[in-house]
Amino acid sequence: MTLEKMQAKLDSANKRLSPHVENGAEYQTLADIYEFAFDKAEEVAIDAMKEIVKLQAFKDYVHNKLTEMGVPENPNPEKVEKTGCRIECRLEWIQNK
Repeated sequence: MTLEKMQAKLDSANKRLSPHVENGAEYQTLADIYEFAFDKAEEVAIDAMKEIVKLQAFKDYVHNKLTEMGVPENPNPEKVEKTGCRIECRLEWIQNK
């Protein structure tokens, strides 16, 4: 599809679109709605990345503490390969000791 055809479809859709109100702001065109949606998606992605950073920091903290306690880094490689969780295996190592 050419850029001109895409623009024609967008223009046609904009003519048929009734005003849309979201959080007190009025969106008249598909472009406005897309911009709003992309802004919201960006906010969600940023919030998710902040949570990932916090979770990674906690995971690093736990691994460091387990290492300080003398727990092997990977006491059950076969299980880690299946579950993907070394912390679980390290805690089980302590429990079984």
